[in-house]
Amino acid sequence: MIFASITAPGAAQQSKTPPLSTANRGFYVLVDPGGDRSAASVIAITMAGEFNKVFRPLPGQPDATKVWAIPEATWSPDSLATQCDTDPNAIGGVILSYYVGDASHFWILWQTDTTTFSVFGQLVSCNRDAANIAHPEAVAIVSQLHGSNGALWVERKSQTSVPLLSFAAVVALVGRHYSSKSTGTSVNTSIALASVGAAVVGQGLSKDIPGYSLPLRMRNGSAHIADDLIREMRYLCGVPQKDDRAAADHPPPPDPTTRLGDLCYQTGVTR
Repeated sequence: MIFASITAPGAAQQSKTPPLSTANRGFYVLVDPGGDRSAASVIAITMAGEFNKVFRPLPGQPDATKVWAIPEATWSPDSLATQCDTDPNAIGGVILSYYVGDASHFWILWQTDTTTFSVFGQLVSCNRDAANIAHPEAVAIVSQLHGSNGALWVERKSQTSVPLLSFAAVVALVGRHYSSKSTGTSVNTSIALASVGAAVVGQGLSKDIPGYSLPLRMRNGSAHIADDLIREMRYLCGVPQKDDRAAADHPPPPDPTTRLGDLCYQTGVTR
């Protein structure tokens, strides 16, 4: 809604759009688009959905008061800083930079398609003082996961499919086999199998079983990125997940920074 302030007669009217605020505390998911807005939107929406599954309200507060994870794929880091300044309920967010690539591998009768994400994350806190004035600050970075032996943060999602053309090839081989075994029925068998093969191929040489879905791999990969980030937040805040075997070999930091610890506390990921 736009509000116009009316000054003295004859003076120009000035309009100003008030900043958007949230009823609940807000944690914002920003994604560097890297030239691909649609991929950035999928990643931001999916990650925010995964965060909302695990965020918890403050102790003694109803579930309806828990932090909202809000996807903002078109925001810049400055937009998040501005939100911290103008919205007293903003607590921070994550800024995700990524590269995503797709590769196909062909085998004799099947093929695989793999989507690979290279990821880097910054955890940002609005860092409010006693007067609730924000001082936005990046309080942690995630470029590699604990227990990865120094490997960079990479996610891969693959699908395996069998092209219908492979079925046609199998039909042709079976037809040849039966034709060689029975000379009396070789002609009829070959015609019948050739008809089946033609019907299969006629459905479309480009079709696969069960088929590929890049959007599905994008969503699954994004959900995995969110899970990794939540696991890393818990680790960095000194409260690793119970099923975190890597934390047993690589103990978490004994004293997480106050600002990072406060972000973990506000979102409830360590409760």
